[in-house]
Amino acid sequence: MRTTNLCIGLPWYQGPDPHTYHPNQGFIGYLNALSERTAWRMELGHEEFMKHLPNMASLSGNMEDPLAEPTEEDYKRLGMLQLCSIDGQGVSLVGMARENIVDSALSWGADYLLWWDDDMLFPFSTFLRLWRHQKPVISALAFAARSPVWPVIHRIRNRKEPRTGEKQYFSERVLDYPKNKLISDEDIGGALGVGASTMLMDMRVFRQIERPWFHSTGCGEDYFFCVRCHEHSVRIYLDTSLKNRHLKYDPEWIDEDYYEKYKAAHPEEYEGMKFTSAFEMTEEGLKNPALAVIDE
Repeated sequence: MRTTNLCIGLPWYQGPDPHTYHPNQGFIGYLNALSERTAWRMELGHEEFMKHLPNMASLSGNMEDPLAEPTEEDYKRLGMLQLCSIDGQGVSLVGMARENIVDSALSWGADYLLWWDDDMLFPFSTFLRLWRHQKPVISALAFAARSPVWPVIHRIRNRKEPRTGEKQYFSERVLDYPKNKLISDEDIGGALGVGASTMLMDMRVFRQIERPWFHSTGCGEDYFFCVRCHEHSVRIYLDTSLKNRHLKYDPEWIDEDYYEKYKAAHPEEYEGMKFTSAFEMTEEGLKNPALAVIDE
């Protein structure tokens, strides 16, 4: 029986982010539904399964993502899809979390490792669209969540350090990239470097390349991985038709001026607010501090 072992890696310290929690859980639910459907195909037999397929509910539900629906060829190539989920185990260093996940995925016998960062949004079709390319390392297109915004696409270069003669790596950002296609080195005029924010990897890569894979050196653990791949002739690919959304964090400083402006702009939010001021504290409140708690 043909099987495909997919490990879902979650290299998050605390995540998922509240803004991405429900979509991320929905995607995991989609993968579970896909796994169950492949098991049903094995139970019924391919021909009988295909007779029932037109009457089955959409795997992507109300997301209306037609590319998330497996084709007949997809079902044949997947066989039975088996899933394993491995989290970052509370490790705050993302490079170390990724290393630990790879170790666990290898021990489990994964064929592929799929992971995403906790502040990313992406379509349900992400796994199948990356997997259909059948590449050793492939990523979706992501953008830096800071100003100025730029696509996370690098051209990796190297040079000799003048004093020691050692090889040094550096990168050039690729701002103008081929749109809506699968790209690699030849499309950007150099070795392709990508982010690991949404990435699918063939586990054979980690048997070909010795540790470390995602060492944090100040350049970013995903950039380090790309360099390691190029050192070992492992091609990296990017599907620029598969576009992620990256949560941007804009801090706001709250002070008296902000409070007065906000209260003036949203008076309805303060109408039902009950509190006890320090100047109106009752004797009962002094005896029972629980009555004097003010929600912040």
